[in-house]
Amino acid sequence: MDDFRQDLDAEQFVFELCGIYFSFHVSERFMRDSGSRGFATLAVEELINRARRR
Repeated sequence: MDDFRQDLDAEQFVFELCGIYFSFHVSERFMRDSGSRGFATLAVEELINRARRR
């Protein structure tokens, strides 16, 4: 965890990560949205960027 901010709220991080996963799953499997993988990838990248040390 040395790459992440000391004040990172780990529970909030996990909550948001799970939200991304579930959104991706519904979009990909049920809605067959061809853009879902790209949306999920961008969302995870942004989540990690916000969590990193500055």
